[in-house]
Amino acid sequence: MRREVLIRAIDRVLADLRETEIADLVRGAVQSRGNEKGFQIPLGIVLDYIQRTTAYSSAEDEVVEILGLDSARSIDFWQAAITSFEASSFYDLFSSINNATAFLPRVAKLLKREFDDVAPTGSAVSAKLTGLEKQTVILTDEDGDLQSSPDRLVQVLQSISILYSSIADVLNIKTGSIAVVSMDSGSEKAFEFLGVDAIIKEVRETLLVIYNTITFHQQNKAARNLALVAEALPILERLRSMEADAPQDAERLGRLRHNILGSVEKFVDSGAYIPEMNQSESLAPQLLMKPEQKLLTGPSDTRSNPSATIRQDTQGHESTQNRVDHTDFTPEELRRAAELLRMSKPSETETERDVPPKSRRPRNPKAS
Repeated sequence: MRREVLIRAIDRVLADLRETEIADLVRGAVQSRGNEKGFQIPLGIVLDYIQRTTAYSSAEDEVVEILGLDSARSIDFWQAAITSFEASSFYDLFSSINNATAFLPRVAKLLKREFDDVAPTGSAVSAKLTGLEKQTVILTDEDGDLQSSPDRLVQVLQSISILYSSIADVLNIKTGSIAVVSMDSGSEKAFEFLGVDAIIKEVRETLLVIYNTITFHQQNKAARNLALVAEALPILERLRSMEADAPQDAERLGRLRHNILGSVEKFVDSGAYIPEMNQSESLAPQLLMKPEQKLLTGPSDTRSNPSATIRQDTQGHESTQNRVDHTDFTPEELRRAAELLRMSKPSETETERDVPPKSRRPRNPKAS
C-alpha cells in the first residue's frame, strides 16, 4: 500500500467514525452498564455508518480490519445487540475505536511530509517562478509482480521529462527541468513531479487525451498507434499552427513534434498512468494502461527439443504459434468443429484428381 493511499484511508476511516457518531454510540453503550434496559440503540446512526463503509476501498477495508473495527459495520453484531443488549458486548469495539481515534491521527502525521503542501526549497524548478504545481505518475504492477526492471523506471521518468521540456519550448516558457520531489511504492510505484503550473497542466491534459484515445479504441490495438494519438493531441495542433505561421522554424518544430511523440510512446509502453485518469467512468487505468506482456525466452536447443523449431514452411507444416488451444472450447463446439473438418477434407479420389499425372503413384495391379 502506497503512503498516499494509506493516509487517505486513515482520514476516511476517522471521518466516518466521527461524522456518523458511531463512536459516541458505542461509548454510551459501554457506559450503560447496570442500566442496559434503559439504553436504546439509534438505528439511524448504525445504518449510516454501515452504508458508508460498504463503499470502502481495499485500503480502507484493511485499516478497519487491522484496527478491529469490523464489528461496527457488521449487521449480525448489531442485530444481536438489539435482540439481547449487553454492555459487555461493546467492550472490545469500544477499545478498538479509542485506539483508532487516539493513534491514527499521529500515524498519518508521521507519514506526511513537510513539502506535501508547499514547494521544496532548492528544487530544480527556477525559484523566480512562483506558480508551481505537482503531478503524480503511477507505474502499474505487471500481472501482480511488484518488481519492475530499471529500464521500465527510466522509461517513465524520461517520458515525463522529455514531454515537460518539449511543452515548455512550445509554450515559450524558460525554466529548468522538472523535479522529482517524492517517490512511493506499495502495490504500485508512484513518482511525484514538481514544475511550472502552466506546463504541468499541459502535460496533464496531454496524458488525459492519450488515455481517452486509448479508452475509445480499447477494443482495437490501433489505440496505441501514434498516428491516432497525434491527431488528438492539442499540443500538436498548436505546433501545426506554429509551423504554418513560421515556416522558417520547421526544422526546430519538427524536432519538438518528434520529441513529444517519442515521449508519448515511452509513457504508453511503460504502463504508467496519472490519478486523474481514475475520474473517468471507463475501464480502470490500472488495467487499460498496463503494458503488453512480453515473454522471456531463452535460446532454443533444437537437439533437445526439435518441436520448438516447427515453422510454417512451403510444405504446410504446422507452426507452434498457430496451434489452437482446445481448452477454450466446449465439447459441443469441438464436435461441430470436427464435423466441419471431416466435411471439408477432400476424398481420396478428389486428392488423386488434383495431383499432376507424373507425380501419381501407379496403382498396385494385385490390389486391382
